[in-house]
Amino acid sequence: FSIFEIQIHEDKEPIVLRNEKKKNIPYEDTAETNRMRGVLRAYNELLRRTHIDCSHLDQPYVLKSNRARININQRDKFVRRIFNNSSFEQGGRFYGGWWQTIPSRYRSRLLINGKRTVELDYSGLHPAILYAEAGRDLPDDPYDGILAPQHRDLVKKAFNAMVNAKHELTRPPYGLVLRETGMTWRQLSSAIREKHKPISDAFYSDGGTHLQFIDSKLAERVMLYFAQLPSKAAVL
Repeated sequence: FSIFEIQIHEDKEPIVLRNEKKKNIPYEDTAETNRMRGVLRAYNELLRRTHIDCSHLDQPYVLKSNRARININQRDKFVRRIFNNSSFEQGGRFYGGWWQTIPSRYRSRLLINGKRTVELDYSGLHPAILYAEAGRDLPDDPYDGILAPQHRDLVKKAFNAMVNAKHELTRPPYGLVLRETGMTWRQLSSAIREKHKPISDAFYSDGGTHLQFIDSKLAERVMLYFAQLPSKAAVL
């Protein structure tokens, strides 16, 4: 890991604010942006000291479905925090580590300082946040009981599309095929709303970036915990 590579990382602004057109915009630092920058500095320092690899590769890269190459190295592993819609309370997720973009089949091969890792999947995170904000109990599986079990992922995509949309959708989101479900988009949308009456106001509310901000704060707490324990290495 060279001094040159470290300098490339330090030249990038770790806290990025973007407008509604996803263009970077200037902002004035506050106590909060300085605090967040300090957390990122500590976490990226932990990443600098940590060797992150992917085992059983013939070449030092993996290919995505579109044949794009993702290099596996010790340079493309530092993270930044990106906020959306000109607000420091929308978005705020962490981006930059190569492991975030590799196909899911490679995740079980990730190594941290030569040790195997385990991926924990928090199923239904955004529905859980919405129910918590409403003070209601989350159903056991927020995506179950609407279509046949084999269509669970489709329900999940529809749910998230309905939360992220600014207005009611009159047709399925791009890439969502309902042909084998026996339902029209209107029927599916109504069924999801019926199942989730306690949080029905969240649908078609453009609420996705708000939920990302909540889950980014959870991620920040975990990252800071490990950054303050130099003997432990963790990657999000």
